[in-house]
Amino acid sequence: LQLRSFSQVTSSCPPVPQDEYDELKSFLAEPVTSGPAMERAKEIVTGWMQQYVDPAMPGQDATVMVMVANAMEDPQFVMQVYTCLRDAGVPPSPITLEYSAAACAQLGQWRTALEIIDFMHQAVEIMQPSQDIYENAIASCHVAKKWMRAKHLLEEMRTYGLEASPELHIASIRLCIDFEEATATRVLLDAFMLAYDEELDEDEKQEIVTDLFHAAMDAQSLPQALFFRDELLARQYPISKELYSRLIHLCAVKRQWHKARVLLQQFVNINARPPKAAPSDRYTDDIHRLLDEMQTHNIEIPLAVYNAALRNFGQISLLEDALAVYADMRGRRVTPDATSFAALMCSCGTQVEQSEGLFSELQREDCVPTLDVVHGYLLVPSRAKQWEEVLRRYDIVQNGEPLFKGLPLESDVRVQSLVAVAYGRLSQSEEMLGVFTSMKVKGMEPNLYVYGEAMVAYIRQDQWRHALMLFDHLFQQQTPEMQEKRVLENFPMLWDYAILACMFGEQSQRAAMLYDTIIEQRVPISMATGERLAAMLTSIPPETLWKSFRSISSLHRTKTNDCLNPRVQNAVLKRAVDGKDNALAEQIVADGMHGMEILPNSMTYALMLRLYASREDQEKFHTWWCRMEEAKVKPTVYVFGVLLRQLGCLSVDCEDVTYLNTIAEFLKQRLHKNSIKTIVNVASRKEYAAELGRAVLDIMEGRGMQPDTVCLQNYLLLNQEPEHVTRALAFVEDAMSATNQEDENSAQDCFELTPRLLHTLFTALGNFPDGQRVRNLLIRVVRDLPSELSEDAVAAFCAANDGLHALQLLRELLDAKCALNDEHVLFFLTNSYTCEASSVETETCRPRSGNGVIVDVASLLCGSETVKMEAACLAFLIKHVVELSKWQQRDVYEVSTQEEIDAMKKLLVHAFSDFSITQITEFLSKVIERDDLVHVMSVLDELQGKR
Repeated sequence: LQLRSFSQVTSSCPPVPQDEYDELKSFLAEPVTSGPAMERAKEIVTGWMQQYVDPAMPGQDATVMVMVANAMEDPQFVMQVYTCLRDAGVPPSPITLEYSAAACAQLGQWRTALEIIDFMHQAVEIMQPSQDIYENAIASCHVAKKWMRAKHLLEEMRTYGLEASPELHIASIRLCIDFEEATATRVLLDAFMLAYDEELDEDEKQEIVTDLFHAAMDAQSLPQALFFRDELLARQYPISKELYSRLIHLCAVKRQWHKARVLLQQFVNINARPPKAAPSDRYTDDIHRLLDEMQTHNIEIPLAVYNAALRNFGQISLLEDALAVYADMRGRRVTPDATSFAALMCSCGTQVEQSEGLFSELQREDCVPTLDVVHGYLLVPSRAKQWEEVLRRYDIVQNGEPLFKGLPLESDVRVQSLVAVAYGRLSQSEEMLGVFTSMKVKGMEPNLYVYGEAMVAYIRQDQWRHALMLFDHLFQQQTPEMQEKRVLENFPMLWDYAILACMFGEQSQRAAMLYDTIIEQRVPISMATGERLAAMLTSIPPETLWKSFRSISSLHRTKTNDCLNPRVQNAVLKRAVDGKDNALAEQIVADGMHGMEILPNSMTYALMLRLYASREDQEKFHTWWCRMEEAKVKPTVYVFGVLLRQLGCLSVDCEDVTYLNTIAEFLKQRLHKNSIKTIVNVASRKEYAAELGRAVLDIMEGRGMQPDTVCLQNYLLLNQEPEHVTRALAFVEDAMSATNQEDENSAQDCFELTPRLLHTLFTALGNFPDGQRVRNLLIRVVRDLPSELSEDAVAAFCAANDGLHALQLLRELLDAKCALNDEHVLFFLTNSYTCEASSVETETCRPRSGNGVIVDVASLLCGSETVKMEAACLAFLIKHVVELSKWQQRDVYEVSTQEEIDAMKKLLVHAFSDFSITQITEFLSKVIERDDLVHVMSVLDELQGKR
């Protein structure tokens, strides 16, 4: 605080009017605090402040102004006068300082009081340090709740040989008690007792310490209450049962259960040994012992103590203990209140029915509920993950139960947070975001779980940018305390959803930035997030990912920690396998086994087997297969899938028959009927591998394991015999049936159909004896599946079958009203000129449709309304019409060729019927040479004739 210097200058203002000066003297002789005289005096002083105050103002005039303001008993006006004089540089008189300090004491203007003390010390020539000024300054600190300033002033007074009154000492000590400043309390009490040791008798000292003891307990300050208890004992003052009871109650309320037992024992016998504390993991035993001992020694147990016990049990969900305390309450006729019921509900943990019973009891008791009750009522089903129950209960307290009417539920952050999380976990994104937005608008600060649910709700609504903005907002708004405690860094849910948002938005660059922070800050992200990062961050080498992920324990931790989880290791391993980097793959597995105690699981072995199957390294495959058998790992669909792939490789080129026999032994041990024969000769190797493949499917079927797409693809490549292919066909038929069922579980149980699988299947079905079954399946594929799937299926069928079979399929597709697009139709058109019975164009041979199928195909297409023919089909037809027409001109005229030309022209007329002549001409110019237009002019003529 900088002091103002008072300049000695010549006055620039006229002297105060004498008549007004006399009026003020008269007022001081007979002061009043209201009425015309007071108003007139105030008017004069106010006028002086505006007109006559300057640095050279006579001290007598300035002092009179302050004296008049003080006589009015208006401390605010005193401070106005003092401030005016100070700002004008008028040197203060002792009276000015005394009266101004008194005003500061009333108003709590401690800074001004300290300034007055400094002015007092500057004026050493005209005044000594004033006890009144110091005491008023201390009083101003009391009003302003500045305990440290008051303590310093008490100590400063002492350096000038002054001592504050006992009342001020006690008031300062009480202020320190209110602020729970135990050290300051002790220092001030010692100084006070020392200063007034001779002036106070023992009864007065005892009364003072006892009153301060009560003050500490009223302030709920246990350390200070214990200090005053010790002070009473040290001075050998008696402590009543009432005081001990209050102190024991305070210990209980502060959950210092063992300390309360010690105090109770000391009350009974001050020299007795303190009771033994319960082990730290069973500290709540002291609660029951304390309550029993209080009853034994007839110490009253008030509701506050019972509630403290209930709240302690509620915090750690010890229902039986809470109910025992509750029964004791009832037995002693202590009526529970809302705090009791709220704590009881919290003690229920996840026992939803028990909490409902307590809620019903609260209603029967007609107990006035609080927001704590509502919080406890909703908390139990939330802990139990019964989200519908959370919302049902919220609806009851909000709309259905009159007892709760008037409670500000929508303004309680705890209640709204539970509701928001419940909506989020139920995937009711719109409702969740509504609650979240309402909380933010009302100025509430949701907890981090709510922020996490809001992020995933935005992601579900395809608003992943909002999710990332919310994530960024949290970091921008975090407090220094949150940064110090690494609150956000230690809350992985937010990071998990931020990465999920990046995945949905395909924001690999942002994901890479988050990855850098995660690694740098050691954020304990979930395993699922580790997997996502491994899949997304293709720009980061897998060896770098593995090195980074090894150090984050949350990516490998299990509940038992006997061995770590290989889930994230497998995700990085997959990257190495996809890149066919066998050295890195081997290193990753070795690091996990020897450096981290991660035991390879079935997926680990499946990936390593896939690696060596794709590299056609039969020896390494065999080595890993033997390692898998030694580890007694349960084979999964992924292992069986790669096994079928390896069987396909071995059926073509087997470097060592042992490899096949090892697989055979593995399968024999898992078959109910040992029906696999040992290989006899190399010539039968392909059949043997196919038999092993059938055994694989038998084992999977016996275990209720549905083969996936990879399994079926590899199985089909083993052998294309009808008996072999039938099994794959049945699985695909089941999958098609599941896709049409409304039962989501049935659909999820089946594998996902892919273009590659369908292409492989229908290629293998080329010689299948039951052609109608194949066509029926293909009709369902075209009708029920997306075109990207059905196109591959139709292409495979047309490539593997002759023209007549393709024609029959087309006929049945059209009869079933299946919508065929340009690609579908093109495959049928192409088949008619590429099937086995057709003739391919050479220098000496014209192209011929097998069995003249193109004529029938064109006829069927002309008569259908579900066929969509576009550029590819039209170009095919035009080119074939032109080529065949040229052959008719330069070679022998053939009736069959002309029939094909006419059929295709008719189909062109049908296909072009929705286009203008200009559009058709433009298209023709892009497809054929100008000289060849003559061969399709009849098509244009017919189209013009129809218009």
